[in-house]
Amino acid sequence: MDLEKIKYSKCPNCKKYGISALRGIGRASTSTVTCKYCGKKFRVNSALAFFLTIAIVFAYCSVSAMLNILSIHIPALIVGILAGISVLFSQRYWPMEEEKDK
Repeated sequence: MDLEKIKYSKCPNCKKYGISALRGIGRASTSTVTCKYCGKKFRVNSALAFFLTIAIVFAYCSVSAMLNILSIHIPALIVGILAGISVLFSQRYWPMEEEKDK
């Protein structure tokens, strides 16, 4: 198994795994990242990052509420931890836009 594919996302420009996969949460997720192979700078649209994060947390809360209605009780702490991990790992697949020079 290639460790580069786990630690890095695929660059939209050169198609190599050169963009850091785990960029953080919140403002860190919309910061500029640079491909280590082609040197192009990319970022995630901040509005998209906000709505995707909220959607992931909402999905986990909805599933947890449905399971509690069906008498399958899951502690809120476990749901919160799973939602946080999902947000971190989902950032790997968020669409990146090329950073325009100012």
